[in-house]
Amino acid sequence: MKLYQRENGIWYLDYTLNGKRIRKSLKTNLKEVAKAKEAELRLEIDRQNLKLDPEVILIREYFDNYRRSAKQRLSPNSFKRYCAVFDNFVEYSKQKGLRHLSEVKTKHIEDYLLSRRERDKVAPKTANVELTALSGAYEHAIRLNYLRDNPAKGIKRFPKKARKAPKFFTKEELNLILEKEKKPIYRAVWEFLANTGLRKGELEHLEWDDIDFDNREIRVRPKADWETKTKDSRNVPMNERAFEILVNLRKRTKKEKTVFVNSIGNPFKPDDLYSKFKPLLKGLGIDGNVHTLRHTFASHLVMAGVDLATVGQLLGHKDISTTMIYAHLAPEHVKKAVDKLDF
Repeated sequence: MKLYQRENGIWYLDYTLNGKRIRKSLKTNLKEVAKAKEAELRLEIDRQNLKLDPEVILIREYFDNYRRSAKQRLSPNSFKRYCAVFDNFVEYSKQKGLRHLSEVKTKHIEDYLLSRRERDKVAPKTANVELTALSGAYEHAIRLNYLRDNPAKGIKRFPKKARKAPKFFTKEELNLILEKEKKPIYRAVWEFLANTGLRKGELEHLEWDDIDFDNREIRVRPKADWETKTKDSRNVPMNERAFEILVNLRKRTKKEKTVFVNSIGNPFKPDDLYSKFKPLLKGLGIDGNVHTLRHTFASHLVMAGVDLATVGQLLGHKDISTTMIYAHLAPEHVKKAVDKLDF
């Protein structure tokens, strides 16, 4: 569903319903009024899609239909994560003999989250994401007049675990990893991640149009089918080694849109890099994973005296508290800071 304004100032909606494209005038030139009418229409379409008696709405049918609504509101990554939550909860409800949406009470959702923590060993952060997803689904049911109360409302979130100091590779470990990696494309990936601090997903969705060779910068930006973790763009300067890697890759992959591709020229699948890196580390007796390369980038910068604010900017952190996990690596830098006072 697309909300847009024509040259005459009137707002319109462009959407598809039952396979038919519809362009509808909202008969207003005020954006706030247009958005309110858009929200009303979304709810009406949801009601038509469900076609169910509010008293006997089946849990599975409700969540299957709610996905269509959620897909319009969530990023692709969040939508995928939420769908997994809904699948888990529907299966849990089935095991507990719950069939209708109205049968689910607060105790059921609390028990579900506890089972995820105790039986499935999910982290507190994951359980909290699941609570958010379920709460949103039930709020939507209330807006559709299918329920009066949200059974997920009021459930306390799990306390976050204290953040541990991140694992990073020493220079010796990194050199050993690159030495033992036999395939050039994967060697380039590991070395590029360690020299840029990009997230795995950022590297997988990096396109040649994102590379500014003249200014030696990488533009990390959302794509049509993918969003960055923070949903923002940022520019990451390239050091000499990162620049050399891209220059060499460009010579071999001129026809490709994506910078890093597998041996047959296709973009990496989500699990490809994890599955290639894990056995390499295991064979070397080194702890870590692909994300450890990002920690390696940040940790060595901090140990070299780069301030935390700059490191956070390079990593794309929205909050300096996220970058503070590297603060313990710069004790001398912190001590020198107070020496600058001269009263």
